[in-house]
Amino acid sequence: IKRGGMSSSNYSKRKLDEIISARLSDIFELVDAHLKKIRRDGLLPAGIIITGGGSGVATIQDLARAALRLPSKIATLDPGQNGKVRDASWAVAYGLCMWGASDSEEDTGLAAAKKAKNSLLEWLGQFLP
Repeated sequence: IKRGGMSSSNYSKRKLDEIISARLSDIFELVDAHLKKIRRDGLLPAGIIITGGGSGVATIQDLARAALRLPSKIATLDPGQNGKVRDASWAVAYGLCMWGASDSEEDTGLAAAKKAKNSLLEWLGQFLP
């Protein structure tokens, strides 16, 4: 793999995997430190769900499980919807779209956010032909 810049250098797949694993371990250590701060470390019986583009890293589940001492799994999309997108990197966008399409109002400030979104869309609509 080539890296651009002032001078080019090559990294082997093995070296790149080591670098990525080290950074993921750092991230999971920060997550664990936050869980300890809020007194939830080891207290998430369902574990964690890994999503987004990084969920495709081959060893991410094992790294998360070891660092957090919690069950971990990669997010999956419900293939019953249309079956076309099954990549976990889309799970967050899919979930936000499903939430946005729902009519349920929650008492956590989400209703206010939806109302603001609708007001903004109405305001922008005045500029359309």
